[in-house]
Amino acid sequence: MSAAAARDTPSVHRRPGRPASSAGEDGRQRLLQAAEEVFGFQGFEPASLRAIAELAGLDPALVSHHFGSKQRLWHAAVDAVAERQKPLLPVLQGIVDAPSPLLQRVHDAVDFFIDLADQQRALFRFIQRELGHSGRRLQYLTERLVQPCYAICAPLWQQAIEQRVLLSPHPAVFHFLLLGALSTTLGAVPMIAQLAGEEVDRQAILHSLRLILQGHFPDALP
Repeated sequence: MSAAAARDTPSVHRRPGRPASSAGEDGRQRLLQAAEEVFGFQGFEPASLRAIAELAGLDPALVSHHFGSKQRLWHAAVDAVAERQKPLLPVLQGIVDAPSPLLQRVHDAVDFFIDLADQQRALFRFIQRELGHSGRRLQYLTERLVQPCYAICAPLWQQAIEQRVLLSPHPAVFHFLLLGALSTTLGAVPMIAQLAGEEVDRQAILHSLRLILQGHFPDALP
């Protein structure tokens, strides 16, 4: 396995120095952190509670103690990711409301999501794992992780479309093109390394994505 693949694959070995059982808040947080990793990398169906508990260094029975079920644990993990996104929403709103030219605000908003993908990787992993599914999980994930940012950006995307700054048939199409490009490409870092025969700098990948996304702006590049 390449170094990139090893880095992007969560270990399921019990963490050293941790007790095998914890019914307090520390145990709950460790399970929640482990659930983010396992659900994010594997998706809901393939993920096992045993693997989550083992990654947390806890007894699997504590999952039921703290969360009641696999579904509730998944919801709690999504909620934890959503809470980390909340402080960033005013930043995005500030970009949309800025007095700068429309094209600059669109560029700045795209850069916001590129930075978000680099800093909040669990958010994009959850999105990537649920994109091909439908039903209540996708609805919940959309409401908690996608809708807050889209509600802020939709007026900007719409204005850009109307003024032919942005080439897209609908704000939602561009928004998901943006999220999909980021989640798929960054999720494929191990495969990129395998194809390249070497590790490719993550920042170089993000820079390439930025240039590709700018191709949707007619006058974006000199």
